[in-house]
Amino acid sequence: GGFLMDSLLEEKLDITMNDSAYLSLISYRAVKHSLKNAVRKTEHGKELIWKGFEKDIDMALEKNVTDLIPLYHAGIIHSIRHV
Repeated sequence: GGFLMDSLLEEKLDITMNDSAYLSLISYRAVKHSLKNAVRKTEHGKELIWKGFEKDIDMALEKNVTDLIPLYHAGIIHSIRHV
């Protein structure tokens, strides 16, 4: 969420953030240059590593690798293409 908010602000979009969005943004900005290490230190990061899924952390942290955006509506996940 923090990466998304940071990206939107870089585009100079006029957005209003709720408390969750704001906290996500400042948390992301605090660790964005060492994001992988920060995620590895979390409870869920440690569990993924312990279970042998460390490469999943790398994949989850990849940015701008697809032009599809997931959209959850009425219990179904749809994908829409961002142009």
